[in-house]
Amino acid sequence: NRGMIFDPFEDRESRDVRNTLGQAFIRALRQGSVAPFEQALSGLAGTAGGVPPHVKAYMDSRRKRLDTVLERMAGHENVPRAGTPDDRVVSGLLWANQLFFEFHEWQEALWQQSRDASRKARQALVLAAIVFEHQTYGRSGPAASLAHRTIRMIRQTGSAMPGWVDPARLIRSLERLDPAGAIRVVASEN
Repeated sequence: NRGMIFDPFEDRESRDVRNTLGQAFIRALRQGSVAPFEQALSGLAGTAGGVPPHVKAYMDSRRKRLDTVLERMAGHENVPRAGTPDDRVVSGLLWANQLFFEFHEWQEALWQQSRDASRKARQALVLAAIVFEHQTYGRSGPAASLAHRTIRMIRQTGSAMPGWVDPARLIRSLERLDPAGAIRVVASEN
């Protein structure tokens, strides 16, 4: 039964929950507080009919991962106590915790603000995250297809990538459809 599996590509409720929590996750990172995420969780938990077990499991998993990321951010030298957290650190932590949708949300906000050559590079990072989001849900065909398109884009825009991205490493990761090591937490700009 498809309805008992959390799958944001095939199930509307899963997609809505993922999108709501993804946006709340980013607000929580920007604020350095779980409050926006907890508010979103409360809103979702209050929906008619309660929360199905597979959705609750996803919600709990995301909450635990948010705690992990916030904890690591709090201890990182490049994360200010107030203001916008360091892009390198947040991106690396999201990737390391296999939070590909949240990485996508984080990069998408930066992509929308970009006005120069880095705009296309940020778009490639958004697409790379979507590749691995597809992989997470067993969608190898769409992942491979999007990976080929993303690799072409990275090859065109590699020099405009943020300094914390190694375009060759990211391309190798996409070719293998394996996110391990593609994006890493770094202490300083290279």
